[in-house]
Amino acid sequence: MENVTTVGVDLSKNLMHTVFMTSDSKIIKRKKYNTNSFADMIKELPQKATICAEACAGAHYFGRLLQSSNFKVKLIHPVYVIPFVQRNKNDYNDATAIAEAGCRKNIKNVPVKSECIQSVQALHTARSKMVSMRTQLINSMRGTLLEFGVRIPQTTSSFMRYINKHYDTDEKINHITRVAIDALIRVLSELEENITKIEKELSKIAKNNSTTERLTTIPGIGCITATALFTVSGNPNVFKNGRNFSSNLGLTPRQNTTGDKPVLLGISKKGNTYVRQLLTLCARTLIIKANKTTALSTAKTPVYKSNDKMSLWIRKLLAKNIHSNKVCIAIANKLARISYRILIGNRTVFDANLSNGSNLM
Repeated sequence: MENVTTVGVDLSKNLMHTVFMTSDSKIIKRKKYNTNSFADMIKELPQKATICAEACAGAHYFGRLLQSSNFKVKLIHPVYVIPFVQRNKNDYNDATAIAEAGCRKNIKNVPVKSECIQSVQALHTARSKMVSMRTQLINSMRGTLLEFGVRIPQTTSSFMRYINKHYDTDEKINHITRVAIDALIRVLSELEENITKIEKELSKIAKNNSTTERLTTIPGIGCITATALFTVSGNPNVFKNGRNFSSNLGLTPRQNTTGDKPVLLGISKKGNTYVRQLLTLCARTLIIKANKTTALSTAKTPVYKSNDKMSLWIRKLLAKNIHSNKVCIAIANKLARISYRILIGNRTVFDANLSNGSNLM
C-alpha cells in the first residue's frame, strides 16, 4: 500500500469496488469492500493517496468523511469518467475509469459540499417537487371542470380565484364531481401550506447568511434564487471567472467550430437546470420592470419608472428588435456573472448605477 497514490472507488449503497494505482498509473490491486471493511482499509492507506469517486448520490457525504481523515478527495462528474471506461462496463472497469480520470490534471473536480449547503439543497428539491405537484393538480382539476363547461385560464392565480369565489355556487358541477374536486382541493391546500413553510425557512436562511443577504441586493433576485445560487458550488473560487460560472449553469452558447470557423449555437442548457430556471424568471421580472411607464406617459413619449443602468441596458436591447427570449437569456447571463462576483466576495452589494456595467462581470 505504500506505493499507492490514486484510489478509484465505484460507490454504491452497500459495496465499494476499489482500484489502487501507483504514480505511473499501474494497477497493483483490485478489491471489493463493504462499508465497514472499507473504513478499515482507509487506515492502511498512506496520507499522500488521492481518493477519487464519481459525483453521485452519497458522494459528498463520502468526501466529507474522507476529508475528516485528512485525505485528498476528488469528486469527478460522470460525464468526464465515461470516456475512460474500457470495453465492457462493470464495477471494476468503472473504478479504473474513475482513477484514470482522477490522474488527469485538466479535468475539473466537483467541490465537496458541506452539510449546510446540502441541507439548503434539500429544501429547494422539496419545494421544486411540490410546485410541480401543485401544477399537476391544478391542470387535472381544470381538465375535469372543462368537461362540464367550466373554462378557467391557465394561471395559478386565475384557478385559485375561481375556487375561492365561484366554485361553491357554480351550478354546472354536479354532486359526484364535487366529491372528486373537493378531495383534490384539500391536497392542493396542504401542498400550498408546505410550500409556504419551506419558503419561509429559505427566507430565514437568506437573512441569516451574509452571502445570500448580499445576493438579494441584485435586482430581481429574491431569497429563493439567492439561496439556490449559494448551493451551486461548495467553493465558488473553483470557477476562473464569471463567464465560467455562467457556463456551468448552461447560459452560454454551444460551439460547433471547425477549420478555424467559429459557429455559436443556442445556449448549452448544461449544469443546474433549477438555478437556470430561477435566473430566467428573475430576468423576466426585470424586463417587466424596465418597461413599466408612469401615468403621465403617452404613446409617443413614454416616461419610464426605472432609469437605472440595468433598465436602460434592457430597453436598449429590446429597441434593437431582439426577441424577448434572447434578451431574457442575456439578462440571466448577466445576473449569473454579477452573482459570481458577490459569491467570491469581490463586492459587498450590487450597485446598479456603476458607470460601466462590465465591471460587475
